[in-house]
Amino acid sequence: MKAELIIENGQARLLTPVYLKAAASKRFEIEIPDEALEVLRDWYPDELSKPVPKSVKPPAQPGSLQEELNGVLGALARIRPGVSIGDDHQMLLEALEGRYAGR
Repeated sequence: MKAELIIENGQARLLTPVYLKAAASKRFEIEIPDEALEVLRDWYPDELSKPVPKSVKPPAQPGSLQEELNGVLGALARIRPGVSIGDDHQMLLEALEGRYAGR
């Protein structure tokens, strides 16, 4: 069988769903031509590349979950500037290492 993939924002998804048998392999390989690859790992979409002031609270409508979160977080509720996937991954690894180091 031949399946088509769409790769957007670094994530691959099947064009049409494929249902595998329970005993089927869960790992498959695809080949991507070298000329289609970017040298850098991280990329910044245009909407994330604009800096955001650190003091701006996320906009919230009355009664919304965002309004409740802004109330819980207080001064810590602010819009986070856009970061890359690599930055988020590194932050997660550092948090996990800090939490479980020495166990």
